[in-house]
Amino acid sequence: MRLLTVGTSALLLELPDLASTLSAFTAVTSAALPGIVQVLPAAQTLLLTYEPAITNETELKAALSDIPMDATVPPKGKTVVIPVVYDGDDLQEVAAIMGISSDSLIQRHAGHPWTAAFSGFAPGFCYLADGDPLFAVPRKSAPRVSVPSGAVGLAGTFSGIYPRASSGGWQLIGTTAQHLWDERRDPPALLRPGDTVRFVPSRERLVSTEVAALRPTSVSQMPGPDRQTPSTEDGQLSPTMPHGRKSEHHLRVIHAGLFSTVQDAGRNAANMGVSASGAMDRFAFHLANELVGNPETTPVIEITGGNFSFIAEGDLVVAVTGAPVRVNIHSDDTPDAAIVDVLRQEAVVIRDGETLTVSSPSSGLRNYLAVQGGIAVSQVMGSASTDTMSQLGPAVLRDGARLAIGTRSLGTVSPGLPWPKMPCAGRITELAVSLGPRDDWFTRHGLETLFRQVWKVSPQSNRVGLRLQGTEALERSTDDELPSEGTVPGAIQVPSSGQPVIFMRDHPVTGGYPVIAVLDPEAVDTAAQMPAGALIRFVNHSVNNTKESAQ
Repeated sequence: MRLLTVGTSALLLELPDLASTLSAFTAVTSAALPGIVQVLPAAQTLLLTYEPAITNETELKAALSDIPMDATVPPKGKTVVIPVVYDGDDLQEVAAIMGISSDSLIQRHAGHPWTAAFSGFAPGFCYLADGDPLFAVPRKSAPRVSVPSGAVGLAGTFSGIYPRASSGGWQLIGTTAQHLWDERRDPPALLRPGDTVRFVPSRERLVSTEVAALRPTSVSQMPGPDRQTPSTEDGQLSPTMPHGRKSEHHLRVIHAGLFSTVQDAGRNAANMGVSASGAMDRFAFHLANELVGNPETTPVIEITGGNFSFIAEGDLVVAVTGAPVRVNIHSDDTPDAAIVDVLRQEAVVIRDGETLTVSSPSSGLRNYLAVQGGIAVSQVMGSASTDTMSQLGPAVLRDGARLAIGTRSLGTVSPGLPWPKMPCAGRITELAVSLGPRDDWFTRHGLETLFRQVWKVSPQSNRVGLRLQGTEALERSTDDELPSEGTVPGAIQVPSSGQPVIFMRDHPVTGGYPVIAVLDPEAVDTAAQMPAGALIRFVNHSVNNTKESAQ
């Protein structure tokens, strides 16, 4: 077993195979080590994230070295029977690869129980292992742009079911009408690590009415982050406050701008394939709540690209933080002249019927609008955040959306701060990183290129990741395929092109490309403010990037 450093608050335990990984997962979780936030199993690794205020890398490595990693895996979880229509587009091709007939493939796939090993890729997606030993199927050479919900596939020695429509490179052998993800369930995922899955061939495709019966309506089937904003008769985004009380104060959006969402501190559900999500710039998010006297994790509006405005329904105390912008308050009596020009990041009172506008940023990219009492929207898995990757949480805000405001906080309004200096297009910003966990997958020249070269932020960047462009690709020392392993915000993943991607808050919980380095927490906040065309120079803050043997 090896212990690899992952930024400033995580370790990666590398093990020889899946069986060893599951045994180590049992041992580590049973030990209940102080400061551990999450233990995420993958094909041959465990990702341990920890709270630096409680423990540190040295203490954690010492504690792990004392834990026997050959623990007996606990009894299997529940058994789940899944009917499958074996009609996949790749059925014949996969049978030919395996050197058997299609009928034999179906018999082998359905005739052997599968074990839910670990989650990843998407909410509800589980990697199923321990099937028939004959299964060892390569991924598609080019992934499909769209794989339908319910598709049953094979990749390597794993089988899996797509819980929703998405792109994907697995070989498709069938479909199921079973609903893999329903936020009304507890837990929402049908399959959890340790469960046993038995596939049952279905002779005929289910008709639409039968499919509907097997797919109960859930939050995930309602309009999500990339669809229209749900509304009640009065256009309110959330009809009532979380505890059923009707709000007396609202915020009605006039212009939602380029991209505005509700965000808080995010989720802790990576073991079900759900990213943490949450506010991109955590410093600006916490500051906005502090300025209006809210608890620091209260939901706010994250505004990307500015040009946002709203009308207050009832008197509100608000604050705008983050990228430097012009903030003005108007009224119907003075539509062409501001009553107030807000010149700092500070709390202000906006009266009933007045309008607040936020301009486009002069530098940076994102702003945070906090309202005293918070944005009152329903939570999904313990968070009000909009997750664009997993498509969970409130919809992206649209013009006309009406948001309820929570009960006024009794907290003290804090003094304001000047607008900060932010990254902008054409200007170099330095970002501190720690090498690892997979820096040894790159040549010495590749590592030198990472720090020597200036990287440009691509327009294709979003909340999932910043795509970077450099004149010279990062050179790898191996062409091996990396088994999927857990990732963290700020991870710099390097795909086959050699052009890196910085994972941001909505990143996938597992990834199959090597991570060369991880941004420091403050650098993740800075990266969240990088507009397209901004330039990055990485600075090596690694304390110890050598690989250590634990046992």
